[in-house]
Amino acid sequence: MLKKRIVTTALLCGLLFFPGALLAQDLHPQGILQSGLYYAPNGNIIVSGVSTSVEPNRNVTFVAQGEVILRDGFHAKPGGIFLAKVDNPLDSDNDGIHDWWELYYGLNPNNAADANQDQDNDGLTNLQEFQGQTNPIAYEKPRIILTANPAAILKGESFTLTWDTTFAATCQIEPGLGSVTVDGSRVLSPPDNTTYTLTATGPGGTTVQTVSVQVIPPVPQILYFNANPLEIVNGHNATLSWKTNEATQVTIDQGIGTVALEGQRSVTPVNTTTYTLTA
Repeated sequence: MLKKRIVTTALLCGLLFFPGALLAQDLHPQGILQSGLYYAPNGNIIVSGVSTSVEPNRNVTFVAQGEVILRDGFHAKPGGIFLAKVDNPLDSDNDGIHDWWELYYGLNPNNAADANQDQDNDGLTNLQEFQGQTNPIAYEKPRIILTANPAAILKGESFTLTWDTTFAATCQIEPGLGSVTVDGSRVLSPPDNTTYTLTATGPGGTTVQTVSVQVIPPVPQILYFNANPLEIVNGHNATLSWKTNEATQVTIDQGIGTVALEGQRSVTPVNTTTYTLTA
């Protein structure tokens, strides 16, 4: 069922009617066709006025899918107006733009030449504005496509940051890149998890979009951990030596604690002792 959002006006058979609907008028009692077809754009309300004479005691009836949803007695010709859903909107001049859209934005639905015009000088023709469902008489806010591929990398690896914008005059990417072209890509290798913010500015305003990259730290490696000698006489010393890779912290138990990522330590255990290094 169509939404019951219809308001009649004092215009001669004029009305405000539900977006996305087809307005068709039937014959008045003398059999004279009062008008053709009119369309309203989706999400908006427009005025459609029909020049007909006022005839007392005539009602206008609004019907949606067979159900009368409004009957108004402002006494205008014709005797019936029917609302129906439009599956194939009219394109009278075959320019690729629906008539309702041309009427709404002040174009001529019977002039195919206006499809190639650019009313707001934003670089898009009226046909392109219609296809993108953008406003042909006002600059659009910049649009951004910002991607990171891959979105997760091992520390030390690289990813590609790619951006495409429309309706943008300038672009800025932070952190680290600053002013960039309106379309482009950059190979980056951040040391840590990073969120990149692209700010695109144009005549229609400013748009901001972000993308995040996860940096996965590598698994630490213990290249070696040795004791020399492995056997000692009570009261003598042994030397522990170790080397790690990709570690951020190294500890040794038995009371030694945090040590360098690579190093040596002299120990004098009183009993047979097992030392454990954690990286």
